[in-house]
Amino acid sequence: MGKSIEDRLNDELEIKDGIIEELKDKIDNLEIMTDIDKIWWMRHSVFDDCELSQEMEVPRLEMRLERDGVSFRNNDSWYSRIYTTGLVYRHFKDAGINNKLLFIPLDKTTTKGGKSKSFKDIWADGDPELPFSDGSHIVANSITLNLPAYIVCYEKNIFAKINYNINEDINLSIVEQMKRKI
Repeated sequence: MGKSIEDRLNDELEIKDGIIEELKDKIDNLEIMTDIDKIWWMRHSVFDDCELSQEMEVPRLEMRLERDGVSFRNNDSWYSRIYTTGLVYRHFKDAGINNKLLFIPLDKTTTKGGKSKSFKDIWADGDPELPFSDGSHIVANSITLNLPAYIVCYEKNIFAKINYNINEDINLSIVEQMKRKI
């Protein structure tokens, strides 16, 4: 004799429970992917009318230095920092009308601690501190893409061109530095 109605219903319930679990996993994955707190840095952004951004070459690679929210306990605390590296280019819309500078993020890293307690520690003597891995990546990308690379802190209104010598150690030196309150 075949299965009873109860057994067939239990089999169907097991199949449906498996489908429900798969759908729950897919929903969880979608929620993680759309969690804006985790992917905020990946959004493309249009520059506001920022004089500082106009002083650098376009197109370029740009490493943005900013404080992590944890750092704001002290007015000049830069203990926790975010470095976001991206491509800056001029987007021409309508044949030259409404051309805008766009920032397309490529990579992000956070740094906590080190000798950097204040901004002057990070940008000591006009020689900005780069994160180890992403600092190497921006130099390699600059060479590969044949684009200039800059480190920029919009909060402090300052930038530095990242220079490199392929035959020597990577050297970060200032070509142009905006002399404003640091």
